[in-house]
Amino acid sequence: MKKTIAILLALAVVLMGLAACGKTNETTQTVTDAQETATQTNETESNASVPDGEAPDGEAPGQPPEGGPGGHGILSLFPGLNLRPDILMGTLSKAIGSEGGFVCASHEMTDYLRNKARSYIFSTAPSPASAAAALAALGIIRTEPERVARLQHNVAFFLKQLHRLGIKAQTESAIVPVIVGDSARALAAAESMRDDGIFVSAIRYPSVPEGTARLRLTVMASHTESDLVRCAVSLAKAIAG
Repeated sequence: MKKTIAILLALAVVLMGLAACGKTNETTQTVTDAQETATQTNETESNASVPDGEAPDGEAPGQPPEGGPGGHGILSLFPGLNLRPDILMGTLSKAIGSEGGFVCASHEMTDYLRNKARSYIFSTAPSPASAAAALAALGIIRTEPERVARLQHNVAFFLKQLHRLGIKAQTESAIVPVIVGDSARALAAAESMRDDGIFVSAIRYPSVPEGTARLRLTVMASHTESDLVRCAVSLAKAIAG
């Protein structure tokens, strides 16, 4: 039991980036997979959508998210470039379904961050259970790529349903922001959808600039097409007021 706990604690240290990427090939593969998966599900609104909700020029509505093959992130999108970033960072609390995050870099950089990064210094390390859960999730992502393919299909399908109903939305992740504008209107729309049995978050000032309140919808691999059609219809009704 003591040996098992010690191993899990060591894994937690690795996942937080306390060891450099190049220490072992296995560590490099683990943290890279986590970063690439986190890229697929990045919820940062500025990266997930075009500010006015329009599709970017030259991009067809309903295009699947650009998460790379198998959802492995931006590096896998450009394999021919042989990119090796100086710093890789990501979260374990989105697609991975655990908590915490990591920074993958050289010994010098990780030493610097350990001593200078305020957000790291005053944070709590992940528990052994969280580290084990993250590793298990990474294993599932590697061995069951059909889950990512199904998720990407669902996102593209949902976007098409929204566009068909005249709702402007675009995303490169599983998170679909729909800009409503007024905070009160966003709250009312979220409440209307809850009455339909659909949970949607209303994101408003100060989380986003005033006048850009939005509804944030998250698509899952387990959603059926009928689920997504029902959600799109409910959203259209809620926005119409």
